Amino acid sequence: MTELKKITLTLDGNRKIGHCLIKNTSSYQNQIVSKKSNIYQPANREMTIAVIKLIGEAKEVICISSFIIQDSEIIAEIEKAANRGVKVYLLTAAEKQVDSPYEDDNANLKDRKEASRDLLIRLGKKALIKTSQHLHSKFILIDPRKFPKGFLFTNNLTVRAMNENIELGVKLEESEVSELFHQFLIGFWLEAEREIWLEGNESKLRDVKKHPEFITTNLEPKKVVWTVSNQSLIKQNLLQILGPAKTSISISAWTFDSNHEISKLLIDKAKEGVKLTIFTRPHHANQDFMRQAIKVGAEIYAHNLLHAKSVLVDDSIGMIMTANISSRGLDTGFETAIKLNSEETNALKDIHSEWKKRSEFILLRDAWLKDLSVPYYDLSQKMELKEPPREETKRDGGKYTAKNMEEFKEGKVDTGNLVPDPNALITIYNITLFPPK
Repeated sequence: MTELKKITLTLDGNRKIGHCLIKNTSSYQNQIVSKKSNIYQPANREMTIAVIKLIGEAKEVICISSFIIQDSEIIAEIEKAANRGVKVYLLTAAEKQVDSPYEDDNANLKDRKEASRDLLIRLGKKALIKTSQHLHSKFILIDPRKFPKGFLFTNNLTVRAMNENIELGVKLEESEVSELFHQFLIGFWLEAEREIWLEGNESKLRDVKKHPEFITTNLEPKKVVWTVSNQSLIKQNLLQILGPAKTSISISAWTFDSNHEISKLLIDKAKEGVKLTIFTRPHHANQDFMRQAIKVGAEIYAHNLLHAKSVLVDDSIGMIMTANISSRGLDTGFETAIKLNSEETNALKDIHSEWKKRSEFILLRDAWLKDLSVPYYDLSQKMELKEPPREETKRDGGKYTAKNMEEFKEGKVDTGNLVPDPNALITIYNITLFPPK
């Protein structure tokens, strides 16, 4: 009498994935270099070289705001400036606040803490450093009173951000430096909570007094807008330029909070027929917004190193900012944005166009598993990078006992608990079937 039977069961694993971000195999490695305008990018070290040159030209004062400062070349240039008598003032995250979730440009906690210690040891006795967890804006101002020059960045002054990330920097005009200097004074005298000084090589924090008498309150900025404790000018400006959009909106940010009113406005404009293009990082924090944007026909391009924040409306209005599309940047915090002139706006248009080609991932709508030949993110599931499906996979289907001899002879098996491998087009189960007892 036959004691067992070997059965091979083949399950079709091909299924509809729906919306996903697929690896862009034709993307370029480096980002576009925009020499024709005041907009800079990390490519070919153009941003780093420009910043070092700018600091080297300082005669009296340097004002810097950056959540994290880690670039040794830039710190060395600041040291040189301090040694020749230039007064240096820094707004940054406190030494014990660098592990804050407020800013995450892929720098790990260990690197942040080492960068903070290095900054304090090298500049602690050569610069006045004031701190607060929410000082998120990034800019450098040189001699803002007499010989105004400066840069506004989307990135922190770190090695990775200045050389690898997808970031934007804007060289400032004199009037823009003057307006941004006003925000620096707000941060320095009103927003900062602590200041840092050194005793030997040990750094300490102490509370600082607020000095509102140093701040004029009647300034109405024309080109620079900000988020500070009592003003949400960036959000107001976004509402003003996005609301009347007629044909297109192209926007980039590290984070999109789907519940924020700006995010909701973007979705509403797309429903009205405005072409919406999104540049962001493939991260679960942006997943809900991406899902909503897909439903209204948006184009989505993603890159793990994208940290730039910018907006382009109807190809004619441009803005670069330090704030993400979230309450923490648009309603509270310490952030800056600059309205671009026509030349800079055209340059941003070219940059967004290049980002499409150079994006690490692009949106594929209604994909089937069999159509995927590159790594991908399934937007209907947890944001985890998945490898393209295997042609087939083999599994042990286990042991079964037939209900009766008829089913045993026909090789019938109740396989309700067997499912296809989600990463294979065909799943082959090897099953052992025993006759009824």
